[in-house]
Amino acid sequence: MLKSRPSRCLNLSRPSVRTLVTVPSTAQEAYKYILERDSGEGGIHAYVHLVPPTSDDPTSSTSKGDSSKKDLPLEGLPIAIKDAFCIKGMPSAACSRVLQGFSSPYSSTATTLLSQAGAVLMGKASQDEFGMGSFNTNLHSSIGNIPINPFTVEGTDEIGSDKWRRREKRSCGGSSGGSAAAVSGGLAWAALGTDTGGSIRLPASYCGIVGLKPSYGLVSRWGLISYADTLDTVGVLANDVTSAQRVFDVISQPDSKDSTCVSESVRSRMMEISEESICRIPGLRNGELAGLRIGIPIEAFPTELSQDTLAPFRETIRALRSLGATVHSVSTPLAPYALSAYYTIATAEAGSNLARFDGLRYGARGEDRFDDPNADESYQEGLEKARALLGPEVKKRIIVGAYSLSAEAYNSFYLPSLQLRARLTQTYLSLFRTPSAFHADSSNPSGIDLILQTSSISTAPVLSPGGLNTSSSSGYAQDVLTVPASLTGFPAMSVPARQRGEDGWPVGVGLVAGWGGERLMFAVGKVLDDVRGVKY
Repeated sequence: MLKSRPSRCLNLSRPSVRTLVTVPSTAQEAYKYILERDSGEGGIHAYVHLVPPTSDDPTSSTSKGDSSKKDLPLEGLPIAIKDAFCIKGMPSAACSRVLQGFSSPYSSTATTLLSQAGAVLMGKASQDEFGMGSFNTNLHSSIGNIPINPFTVEGTDEIGSDKWRRREKRSCGGSSGGSAAAVSGGLAWAALGTDTGGSIRLPASYCGIVGLKPSYGLVSRWGLISYADTLDTVGVLANDVTSAQRVFDVISQPDSKDSTCVSESVRSRMMEISEESICRIPGLRNGELAGLRIGIPIEAFPTELSQDTLAPFRETIRALRSLGATVHSVSTPLAPYALSAYYTIATAEAGSNLARFDGLRYGARGEDRFDDPNADESYQEGLEKARALLGPEVKKRIIVGAYSLSAEAYNSFYLPSLQLRARLTQTYLSLFRTPSAFHADSSNPSGIDLILQTSSISTAPVLSPGGLNTSSSSGYAQDVLTVPASLTGFPAMSVPARQRGEDGWPVGVGLVAGWGGERLMFAVGKVLDDVRGVKY
């Protein structure tokens, strides 16, 4: 197992950002907050399945004095798990009625690594059905309510109080909205999520927390209920960058069960390259950024971008410049077309992945699924019953994906999307002055170290009593800033800006590094944490 080795150019012991939300450090503490804040009218509704901690839990706070437990990096820390991850003996439904009642016979690699590191898995967090959505409102099931953004504009109301429960209800984002809500609401120390086109970064921005999408291939996807195989990335949500990195260091390991998970030799090369990039910025260990080159894409300001996000973004740029960083305009001319390519590729892969839920191999068969298995029912009838359990957004994407792969549309839509993805990746490779572990000749000596942009086009949308006050197309538009990093497989992280939006709600700023550039991204993210000073 490849261990992260200390950098000679970086101080890793800098303190985490202070928070106004009480961050639970034990499972018992998290469980107490969950009972107070998560259920009932006005509750957060972050969890769809909860595992109460026990006093004899080997990784609970009561066993911290056990001398047999040594060097557990996450010992006793409560972590929420998105419902898309399989955990042995625990319901795993991806918040879909078609999988309701399914109890996994095995555990995913990522959750297994967390348990081995001493973390306490508190339960399953809400999500959009099969990860398809930007607002966590696509819950076509009875296994959970729409989670509510725990953030409070006043910043002083105690979470769980009567005044807090009467606050304006806003979306916590999607599809990893339950994971974000659990962290932001103090119901977990950190959370595991997935990011296909922005499903970690968008909720993090809305909820005022940190959201990490690692480089594609660094974290195993084995045991994940798939949406789009070439885009799905296992990531982390936490209150600060230091905590997110601690979880990442645990789950970023090779895995022979996942053919897309990179080997130790690639990781070793990646570490060497990361060390070189960090050492270019000699003052980084002290929070000084002289030598850091930040690129701002001129295409990262679409017409949909709300004014609420611009002032906090500009303030972040000023802060980075004051610390010595230089800011440069860069161009990614294909980025405006990335959203169309993303939805073409993602829906095509989703249609293929979800074909298995036919009521025979996987998935329920409707209301009579527990009836006599020898009943006279054709495969087509069983398929129709199973598909009737899928929500409208999932059905829509299956239909679009099937059309994209049809003989009629393949050459017009799907193939051009793959070509655009390859060209976009080459464009991104040419921006960075540090080479990729996969592309030794890809570096640009006069290039940049990181990309900086807003994480979302707006602050969290308002939820009406019947759902969300927005259209489906606006939900797709939310991904316009996040999908380029997803298509290229590069790491990206949303960090809360110090300044809020004009409406008083949090705004996230996004960092994007070259493939394998997490260490530099973490280091600069911690500087932004220090600039922020206090969680809203």
